[in-house]
Amino acid sequence: MIKSNELRIGNIVTKLGIQLRVQAVDIYNLYISEFTDSNDIILEPILLSPAILVRCGFETIVIDRFVSYELCPTKFDRFTFYKHVFQYGVLGVGQYEWSGVTVKYLHELQNLYFALTGKELEYKSQ
Repeated sequence: MIKSNELRIGNIVTKLGIQLRVQAVDIYNLYISEFTDSNDIILEPILLSPAILVRCGFETIVIDRFVSYELCPTKFDRFTFYKHVFQYGVLGVGQYEWSGVTVKYLHELQNLYFALTGKELEYKSQ
């Protein structure tokens, strides 16, 4: 289950198995439910997968047996994800090298992308 402080308006999550974009009222209701022990508002994260990364505009790069996913929002910035122990980690973002950063869910990727670029990550639904 996602906590209210992990979400931004526009994040993609699931509610009762249906993908939806988070709105302000969703965050407010989730926040209130955290104090009332109510399970009425249950938003579930979407686990990253190759299909989800491709829907976000990432290109699949295959070199020998290694597969990575890359997105270049500008000519100076590059997000590269690699598959490692069934989780996706950020290999490089722009000129900065990241290590130990694990991004497991779509809303985390959306938040990271926004924090680093100031733009929304585009997501093409099915």
